[in-house]
Amino acid sequence: MLLRGCGQPQVARGQAPLQGGRSYVPLRSASPSSASTSPAGCCLTSFSAAPLGRVTALSSPGPAPALAPSPRAQPVPALGRRAQFVASASSSSASSSAASVAAAESRIEEPSTALLLAYFAAANRSLFAAQCLVEALVELYREGRSFEELQLMLRLATQGAAARARAAASAAASGAEAEAGTGGEEVVQPPLLQSQDEDVLASWVALVFLTLDELGVPRDLVSSASDSSAPTSYSGAGPAISVAGPGGGGGKSEGSTYLRGMLGYVRQTLGMYDEGQSLTAVAGLQGLVQQSSNAASSPFLLLMQQYTRLVLLTVEVVAAAGLATERPLRPAEAVSVRSSGYVGAFSGSCNDVAAALDADASAQQQQPCPSRGLAVRMLIAFMGAVLGSTWSLDKFVEAIRVAYDQGVAADELFAELDEREFAQSGGLLPISSQPPAAGSSQLPVAPQHEITKTLLSSWISLSYMTLAQLAVPYPSAGEKLGWAWAGFGDPIEAIGMNDFVGNVIRQMAGGDPRTTPAPPPPPDMVAQNLGPAGGEEEEEEEGASEGEEEPAGKGLEQLSKERRPRRSGPGSPLLRVQDDSLSSTSTAFRVLSQQVTLVQAVSRSVGFGSA
Repeated sequence: MLLRGCGQPQVARGQAPLQGGRSYVPLRSASPSSASTSPAGCCLTSFSAAPLGRVTALSSPGPAPALAPSPRAQPVPALGRRAQFVASASSSSASSSAASVAAAESRIEEPSTALLLAYFAAANRSLFAAQCLVEALVELYREGRSFEELQLMLRLATQGAAARARAAASAAASGAEAEAGTGGEEVVQPPLLQSQDEDVLASWVALVFLTLDELGVPRDLVSSASDSSAPTSYSGAGPAISVAGPGGGGGKSEGSTYLRGMLGYVRQTLGMYDEGQSLTAVAGLQGLVQQSSNAASSPFLLLMQQYTRLVLLTVEVVAAAGLATERPLRPAEAVSVRSSGYVGAFSGSCNDVAAALDADASAQQQQPCPSRGLAVRMLIAFMGAVLGSTWSLDKFVEAIRVAYDQGVAADELFAELDEREFAQSGGLLPISSQPPAAGSSQLPVAPQHEITKTLLSSWISLSYMTLAQLAVPYPSAGEKLGWAWAGFGDPIEAIGMNDFVGNVIRQMAGGDPRTTPAPPPPPDMVAQNLGPAGGEEEEEEEGASEGEEEPAGKGLEQLSKERRPRRSGPGSPLLRVQDDSLSSTSTAFRVLSQQVTLVQAVSRSVGFGSA
């Protein structure tokens, strides 16, 4: 039953109860027998949310809990017939893994980019972003990738991106300070992921891989070229993720204890699925529990509910894809039967913008990036960018460049997306706020309603217009009309958006986009204009002093003209008052600021304003 054992979390034998009866357990706790919950937020199995690959000394007074037998058609040992995982990978195994994967033709050439983009986009409960993340993990699982390999890739990607950001920021700061004649200081940028978010993403990868292993999804995309290479931990016959037995020593037993608990959680969640529960039903129940109980807002329970949704979402993605499994699956309910196309946008011409501009590369033309996959990748990057990630903004610009260089019109790219793919509900529960380590800008996080189809259309149009104004050649300029416009509205809106782009570009070039100086009028015309006006004002002051009332029939146009403030001359300065609270209170200000940042990012991608 879904509701059995609901209430306060149970405490394992030999462990002190939680203070105040609260169910909070830190995400980086190292206790394997801490409070336990069921997949729906109720009591289930004992394992902590300790970080993968960073498990500290375990203090469990007793042996690890026994796991229920696997519900597969054929009986397997308690740890699964693929359960031999060791969390710490040696450098030799990592190098051999890289060689074997390079031999295979992967559809996802940049696994870390695909996972990080979807992770940032899923921070606002987007079900579509979570689906894209699971689809990428399913593809990597079928290709023969291992959990330890992906974990290492993610760690290197986050630290590498941070190092590049620090180098760029330091260069920019040193150049600016050299012009000012001041001494420079080192610019410190946070890593792409904080330690907590790095652990959460690694646990997602482990949870999906364990679910696929329990479902019996075949690893049928492993290249035959890897058969002749040295055997590795993720070849076709090896495990994608496995749990070392209790006889392992040192760090192996520590890492496996965490994964053993997670494996038991996966099996019991799949048992709920066999009883008829679905992702939609569990998400609705969890929403009711959160509204009616204050304890449901604790980070530990949110983490358990997030894991439950992720397991059920993985089952739905596998069912929608029609993959062969050892466990019978029902038709997908929450996930569209059509594949999102996200996986196909991370290989070949989809990744390298420079290759599209290289004449030699165009001679050996690869398959063009599919428009659907490119649009989905752009949408996922757009979600993360609106939520505050500048790294996602850079990836959005890269996707725009690929589409632009391939001759895909803005409206064609926009037409590949469906309205429901913009919904920010039904996905994974956010445990913490979007970290500044996600390459976030100083702009405040946008509210949920700002991630809309209309906003994305303006981003696409602004990007295309920026590239056009910077004289970047568009291959199909003579064949398609309106190729740079993908918005809702009339031509007047398009003209205004084009002027907006021009103003930002002029500002980047050192000009002032707010003033357009006009030629001064002749002196005789100024005298003629000031003469009657002065007489009228004197008459008005004299009439007011005598107490005369304004005539009732005076028109609004004449009144507005009389009350209009006089200028001392053409180009007189305007009074500007800075409002520090505008960025946090005005939605229009945030949208406008993000659009200015977008135009600047597109301009820098072609070398304008980067010096």
